[in-house]
Amino acid sequence: MKKRVSFHTLGCRLNQSETESLMRNFKQNGYAVVPETEQSDVCVVNTCTVTEHSDAKNRQLIRRLHRQNPEAIIAVTGCYAQMDPSAVAGIEGVRLVIGNQEKMRITEYLSNLDIYNSPLIVRPKISRKPFVTTTISQDQTSQKNFQKISEMLRSRI
Repeated sequence: MKKRVSFHTLGCRLNQSETESLMRNFKQNGYAVVPETEQSDVCVVNTCTVTEHSDAKNRQLIRRLHRQNPEAIIAVTGCYAQMDPSAVAGIEGVRLVIGNQEKMRITEYLSNLDIYNSPLIVRPKISRKPFVTTTISQDQTSQKNFQKISEMLRSRI
């Protein structure tokens, strides 16, 4: 019998689109995708972290899923999982926390999950580019200041 997976998506259109890609990936790997309201073996939560309110909604959803489906593996991905993986891993029922760059490999991580006793956190290090410090003289107009900063930022992108 196929394992059943449900998807729960919070946030932006990008998250919606990525969840559709994840659904296809799970189907290709032998899972049956079921509606959010049905019991499943795996619950995938694609999170958002725009505000503290959205963080609270993420936590509420994860806890509710665990209460409704206590035997399910809860896999959390998305921006909240990327930004605060330890907090996500500390929520009861969470077995897999996976950052944005690795989310399309989620089925691979699920297949190896049984060997871990605690929640598995998969998140590559975020590369931090150093900030540029610049001095803006007092005699320039604010328009020129804005223009210089804008040009500098565009050249860094």
